[in-house]
Amino acid sequence: MVEDGCSSITDLYKIFAHKVPYAVILLVFSPITILLNLSLIISFIATKQVTQNTSSILIFVLSLCDLTTGASGMPLLASILLDINAKDTCLKSQILTILSSSTQSSIFLTVLLALDRYLHMNPDIRAHRSTIMKIFSKPIIYFILAAMFIITGSLSATITFLLHDTYTVSISTAVASFYSVFLVLTALCYTRGYLRIRRFADNSPVYNESMGSTPDYVRKLCKTVLVIVSLTFMQYIPYSIVSIALAVHHSPKQLSSNQVFAYCFDVATLSLHAGFFTNCLAIIHFNTKAKNWIFSKTGIQRITQQCCQC
Repeated sequence: MVEDGCSSITDLYKIFAHKVPYAVILLVFSPITILLNLSLIISFIATKQVTQNTSSILIFVLSLCDLTTGASGMPLLASILLDINAKDTCLKSQILTILSSSTQSSIFLTVLLALDRYLHMNPDIRAHRSTIMKIFSKPIIYFILAAMFIITGSLSATITFLLHDTYTVSISTAVASFYSVFLVLTALCYTRGYLRIRRFADNSPVYNESMGSTPDYVRKLCKTVLVIVSLTFMQYIPYSIVSIALAVHHSPKQLSSNQVFAYCFDVATLSLHAGFFTNCLAIIHFNTKAKNWIFSKTGIQRITQQCCQC
């Protein structure tokens, strides 16, 4: 039987409409997330991209956070859903809440990554480096990352141990809502900056194709981050919406009997978990060095060449 002190946390897991199928999906997602993120991390180290620039540092740390979620958070949640009335469900729920700091860190890192690229999307190459650009350079970026992990870890620990059960769901939802608003503003600003630099590259005679060059590399410079921001936005916002609905209703037990909400909760949470490996796929797709290294080590490139010859 679940301890009373964990009732507000464990009641959230009872909302899932299909607990066992969802647990199976998570157990499938877990090795995929581990394999893809581990491949990206190793390829970044092998190709010496880890500390190449601020964006590379943020992408590397983002992959580490997603790897942590895939290796620990997903299997743990699957274990809870497979036997939600187990004696150790309370302990598992507390550990999972602490591990949720990795999810929060992923959101923070996406925002930092978008901001870093946005600062470099100024068409005026003669412009002086702003103070915020200097803050995003080494070694200050390492202190920002340390502060981020302290904040997300403290939030997760507070929700787990210090807050009364009545406020746990509300505080968790407030955090989710804050991140969602932050993501919306980031997505809008970054898209505006990306379109601006793309128009500049297309209209500039320096990049005119008739002169033997193309603006494609300028587009690719920021396209990776644009895709990551878009994916995070699409995958996190649905979860944020159901979280807000949950806080307004303020009764996970009653919502667990609402089939419509339960289905929405399943889909939104599944979308959130899918983001931990789709981001990695986008990075590998656009990062030529990492992709070529992975292909060369796995033999995929040779297989592709043989298929083309056939």
